[in-house]
Amino acid sequence: MAVIEMNTDEEGVHVTLPDTVAVGLAATVTIRTYGGGCLVRDQERGGRTFVNVRDRIAVLVPFDRFDLGPRGLTGSTWSCTDQLLHWTRVVPVVFDEPGSATIRVRGISSAAHPKKVGEVAFPLEVVSARSG
Repeated sequence: MAVIEMNTDEEGVHVTLPDTVAVGLAATVTIRTYGGGCLVRDQERGGRTFVNVRDRIAVLVPFDRFDLGPRGLTGSTWSCTDQLLHWTRVVPVVFDEPGSATIRVRGISSAAHPKKVGEVAFPLEVVSARSG
């Protein structure tokens, strides 16, 4: 699971999405995740994000990879760099019926406490597609 929130005043949950989307068209959701040091983006998969849409509720779970890096000189310890990186991922979400919808983004809420999982919900209105 990816870190979606840092525990500093400047860094919080950064998610953007439209207020309204038409049925059957993708709402583009942008999620910022954080890493650096031993937490790296899985470049091979472009930063995977699990998406599950059911009954106008979409749950998005971004994933990054924990990499212990090279072993230290003694071979008995792992070393990680001390840096903060931001990654942006764009996730399409499609709803099949009109009405009030919710997009929930689930992830780790602090890199300092990797077992602390959080979820943030965002409202969205799904409107009927116009016929033409």
